[in-house]
Amino acid sequence: MEPEENRWMSAREAYELTARHYSQAAAYEGDGLSDVVSNILLGKMYSGLVPATASFFEWGRINGRLRKWIVAYKLEEGIVPREFWKEMHVVGASSSIDWMSGDFHFSSQAQGFWKHHWIGGATGTKLDRAAFEQAVLADLRPAPLSALNEQTEPARAGGRKPSNWWPDVAEELAILIHEQGLPESQEALIAAIQSAVTAKGKPEPSRSQLQPVVRSIFSRIKEAGN
Repeated sequence: MEPEENRWMSAREAYELTARHYSQAAAYEGDGLSDVVSNILLGKMYSGLVPATASFFEWGRINGRLRKWIVAYKLEEGIVPREFWKEMHVVGASSSIDWMSGDFHFSSQAQGFWKHHWIGGATGTKLDRAAFEQAVLADLRPAPLSALNEQTEPARAGGRKPSNWWPDVAEELAILIHEQGLPESQEALIAAIQSAVTAKGKPEPSRSQLQPVVRSIFSRIKEAGN
């Protein structure tokens, strides 16, 4: 069995490895790379694919007037509950994310007479190295051309069967573009699609599988003058 101290990697190492791989990819131009990397990692963490631990952790609901915990969660066998990362992702602007130190904090807006609100914090966060390599880095390795063609092309009359993730991706893609418009960069659209399907527990295609689809979408829409 792997020694416990070798199981974990710092949040900074995970961030820098992911950023390095994404910045080296042709479709990533550097704009918004920090947000893309952060969203990808948080998505893997709140989907449960990459467990994390922390040297200090608190998360719960507070009575603002009495300054008392109403509900308080603890580490589950040393692991940060994955719902914590989902809540941080949802809160968004009210959160503080520092991958360099591994410190993550958020608070929701106080509501009602008792000023109930949720707060959470994880300090000295570390990620499961093996899970990170499998769930994040493995997705960044280019797929063989034959496999890529098999996985990215929808079925045509008399043609191959579409990949099992394609219907879900097509649905999320249509909703994203309809509600938010076309993102400024291909990497932002890829990250948004992966985050959306992961959050719903659907099969998630790798970046190498999505890249040709997204590139084609950008090309067709720009040609149409939209």
